[in-house]
Amino acid sequence: MFKIILFMHGNLASEFIRASSLVFGEQKDMEAYGLELGCDVDGLRERIRTSIVDSADRGQEVLVLTDLMNGTPFNSIMQLEEECSFRHFTGVNFPLLLEVLNRRMSQDLASAIVGLDEVARRSIYDCDAFLSQIAL
Repeated sequence: MFKIILFMHGNLASEFIRASSLVFGEQKDMEAYGLELGCDVDGLRERIRTSIVDSADRGQEVLVLTDLMNGTPFNSIMQLEEECSFRHFTGVNFPLLLEVLNRRMSQDLASAIVGLDEVARRSIYDCDAFLSQIAL
């Protein structure tokens, strides 16, 4: 089972994990890192790097999820791309995380990430347009 690391603004990462436990129960091999105002970004990046390297040393693959392209968590993770082996998706929403957790139960990392960007896109709806279509 691959590890999932979430690095996001504020408490979003830990809240995503907490909320996902309501659907899938307590999950192993998930870590949350939150960027708070005035925090030590270099220190956070080093903790994440250490986690990725330790996982790789144990033969475990890692998926890193960040919340916002070009945000500080995204940029920090991009700095690790050349020195560590992992996969990275950004723009993560809750349905995407749930899909990753579901796939992780039966698939390796390479298989689990196929089409994830489309999962995120399909999870966003204009509810007013939806209601107007079913009212016809």
